[in-house]
Amino acid sequence: MFKRIDTVFFPVRNLDAAIGWYSKHLGLTLRWKAEGYACFDLAETPLTLVEKGSAFTPVTDASFNFYAADIDSVYATLKAAGITVDDEIAAPPGVRFFGFHDLDGNRLEVCWWPEQ
Repeated sequence: MFKRIDTVFFPVRNLDAAIGWYSKHLGLTLRWKAEGYACFDLAETPLTLVEKGSAFTPVTDASFNFYAADIDSVYATLKAAGITVDDEIAAPPGVRFFGFHDLDGNRLEVCWWPEQ
């Protein structure tokens, strides 16, 4: 019935500020911007930011995670940029992950597992 997830929508307070932050700190490339929306290229599933303005409420539980082949490098890069990251990378059996927060306080997560 379905071929893939087309995009993931994610709320932000101010679209222009978020575009700058996601571009600078996460290295994402803007695909397009329209009234209240901005879409970033992110492999197979783009990330679309949705401006909520005064109706914004931070996401406190990660809605998705970014996969990183070198999670230690990503962790160090975000931390060096002054971004709020978890105290350490969690390592339950078979996976490693950590959380961090964007400029609006939204929780995001990064994970790694041995790819086949």
